[in-house]
Amino acid sequence: MVLTAIETILISLLMSVIYVILGVAKSVGEDFEPIKAGATIVLGLIIGTVMYISGIPITEANVTEQLAIYCGLLYVLENIIKTIVRRLA
Repeated sequence: MVLTAIETILISLLMSVIYVILGVAKSVGEDFEPIKAGATIVLGLIIGTVMYISGIPITEANVTEQLAIYCGLLYVLENIIKTIVRRLA
């Protein structure tokens, strides 16, 4: 069974929230930055939307694989954006 657009985007939302939680957990002693967390979640939603629009189906059998792919994409894109922003600043 192929998942719908909403289910696909919810999976990417879940992945980005888990990514933020892990980031907060590893940053013990640092202040939580809601703007960075929100940007990460928005980027995760964009990734899920683009993946759905591009026709890459998520099936019940490969949800775990898709979560890993989304997490990898989020990590790479987030670091590319950070690099560009830091170079421009």
